Amino acid sequence: MKGFAFGMVFGAVLGAVLTLVLLQNFSAPVPQSQDRYFATAPDGRIMQLNPKDQNVTDPQLLSFLSAALSETYTFGFNDYAQRFEKSSLHFTKEGWESFQAFLAESGVMAQVEQAREIVTTIPATSPVIVQRGRMDDGYHWVVDQEMLTTFQSGTDKRVETHRFRAHLGWMPDQSETGYGLQIKKLEIDPRKKTRQPR
Repeated sequence: MKGFAFGMVFGAVLGAVLTLVLLQNFSAPVPQSQDRYFATAPDGRIMQLNPKDQNVTDPQLLSFLSAALSETYTFGFNDYAQRFEKSSLHFTKEGWESFQAFLAESGVMAQVEQAREIVTTIPATSPVIVQRGRMDDGYHWVVDQEMLTTFQSGTDKRVETHRFRAHLGWMPDQSETGYGLQIKKLEIDPRKKTRQPR
């Protein structure tokens, strides 16, 4: 009789344990696959894009802009066509047209070609986000960045400081940059500070 009672208790405990194990297995969350997006850079590098529901961080945004502006406004009388072809990937069609309009209206290109100048540009200050928010076509930022530009032809050299205002959009499906960002409009303050190099 005691053996029968022990068997009943043991069976009940074992049944309860098995039931708990089965319930735990069926209720455990199933890991979901996550889509990853990649793009090929002009130099052949493979870069992961941010998926549409992932926000771009401020450091990513500012790093992208500083690098894009430095690359775009660094060119020479002898290689600007190739450099501009590569730099245009940082822009939407309208954004690139706004930069081309500045070059034409300011006379920069005519001057560079006539004087056979090499133009190099680096950040003069840290970029500042002045506006952000959602628009009809996605998330949008406006960022101010002061840049230091050197024009050099032989031993002749001058240095100018310009303020760039960039309107950026997050476009993972269209952008070929690692962060899915593109410059939608670029404004360059025509007032420039020129200083003599030391």
